[in-house]
Amino acid sequence: MSTKQQAAPSDENAPPSPPKYGLIRRVLRAVFWSALISLTLLILAFSIVLSWLDSDAGRARLVDAINHSGVVKLQTLQGSFWSRLEVRELEINTDAALIQLDHGVLDWTPYSLLLGDLYLNELTLGKLSVQSKPQAPMQEPSPPPTS
Repeated sequence: MSTKQQAAPSDENAPPSPPKYGLIRRVLRAVFWSALISLTLLILAFSIVLSWLDSDAGRARLVDAINHSGVVKLQTLQGSFWSRLEVRELEINTDAALIQLDHGVLDWTPYSLLLGDLYLNELTLGKLSVQSKPQAPMQEPSPPPTS
């Protein structure tokens, strides 16, 4: 009876196997997935903010923020940023001019921008008033320096 027993290799004394992938490949994979996840989260956050701004509460918050600027006053903003948007009682008051608009409508197709086109279904302005403010007279230029 011949018994051939082979000695089982000892797992404890075996040298560690090299990693399946090199260090550079693992680092590049980590960078790729981190960038992809970051970009996805950024797009998701941007989409959430745009969806909120398109709601009634978001438009009301936007009107409040615009009115707190001190330069622009806006009574209401109605409709959707993605189709038909209506503006009522817009006033822009700068040092050089006062611009007032009682009613404006922008009906557009923003998705046409992806094709490189701007397609406006309707652009309506009600009473638009532009008034220039008096400016201080220009000062005479200073004389060149003498050395």
